[in-house]
Amino acid sequence: MKKSYIILALAALASVSCARYSVEQQIEKIYQHAAADTTTLMTLDKIERNLPERASGTQDNSDAADYLAMLADKEAKISNIWSQNIGDGTDHNIVAELKNKKSTGNVIIVSAAVNNWTDTLGVNHDNAAACVAALKVVETLKSLGLNGHNTVRLLLYQDGEGTHDGLREYASIAKEKDETTLMQMDITSENDESNIFHIGENPRIFDELVKVVPPYLEKYGPYEFVNRKAITAEWPVKAPCYSYNVNKATLDKDIAAIASLIYLLN
Repeated sequence: MKKSYIILALAALASVSCARYSVEQQIEKIYQHAAADTTTLMTLDKIERNLPERASGTQDNSDAADYLAMLADKEAKISNIWSQNIGDGTDHNIVAELKNKKSTGNVIIVSAAVNNWTDTLGVNHDNAAACVAALKVVETLKSLGLNGHNTVRLLLYQDGEGTHDGLREYASIAKEKDETTLMQMDITSENDESNIFHIGENPRIFDELVKVVPPYLEKYGPYEFVNRKAITAEWPVKAPCYSYNVNKATLDKDIAAIASLIYLLN
């Protein structure tokens, strides 16, 4: 079901030549919205000032999740927010979603791990920039009314660089509820890489995707699409896993690129 949905979405994009201009206009609005949002770096600065470097599995990390939940409410304007406890410890995931009255019940996840805010080299902001990007991607889709007929769910999960305990807990709950996840866009900020989409799909879907999607994004890029089906096989959530590494220097464009891809597939 998940694979057929993505194929149908790509086929629809390939066939709407008469509506291509409309789709391109929406993507331009996404990039304009991200560029005009002066709060993105301010939000990142708030996290870095209020939540200094910390390790996963601590009370500090739990406090970080609570702080991000507050940001989702106050700055991303997402009202449907809840937490998922992980075992008997203090760690918990933050989950928030956009759902409209016509929602199919299928889920598209936009995720980032809550772990160290800065890496040991100080090169980037691992994983604070990714958490901000995830918040802003969902906020962008909401603000522009582009969340589509599927539920777009924000997931900020604990222990991203350790055992993926938070992600495994989320996957377990989703399985119990018999939820259908169409794809997971996992955002990282681990290094200076940007402009690369890692696509965890089978070769057939990947080939269709790189035919249809890049032309819509080329004026804002260049963007590279790399087939990494192995990441889906290793991932706790049973759905195709896409990933993108954001960079503080290009954060607004990174947010726009991710939001655009989700819009195109949704």
